[in-house]
Amino acid sequence: MLRTSLWAELTSLAKLMEDEIEYLEDNNFTWVPLFETFKIYVANIQNLGLLTPTEVQKVTVAYYRYQESSGYIAQTASRQANKHPIAKQHIEFDFSKKGEAWKKEVVVNELGEIASAARDAAKEIEDQLRATTDWFKPDLTNRAS
Repeated sequence: MLRTSLWAELTSLAKLMEDEIEYLEDNNFTWVPLFETFKIYVANIQNLGLLTPTEVQKVTVAYYRYQESSGYIAQTASRQANKHPIAKQHIEFDFSKKGEAWKKEVVVNELGEIASAARDAAKEIEDQLRATTDWFKPDLTNRAS
């Protein structure tokens, strides 16, 4: 259950960040979604010993990467129009303003770092789920012969 929950949390986070990166490819305005995440991780910190050492390491790195990158994104936003956002909210960016284009690259890079660490951790958990459960195996009982 812990693996399944962490896998869902990490894949959702990665997807959200990847979707934002994709959106930014064609747009110069966004509200970057930074909010309290890793609720399953935080609620189960005492249960991480149930995971393999590699899983724990990768999940912890993903959590740390999110914290660090969201801080960089918030700091980048604070340089825009003297706004002082706090992480754990949607942060407004308008990259079309004069002198603001460089921030788009910073934000995209940080979102990519978050997505990459989350995908890496999710893959490690998924590998364990595949090896130890039938959760990822197709259900063949409902298929016609």
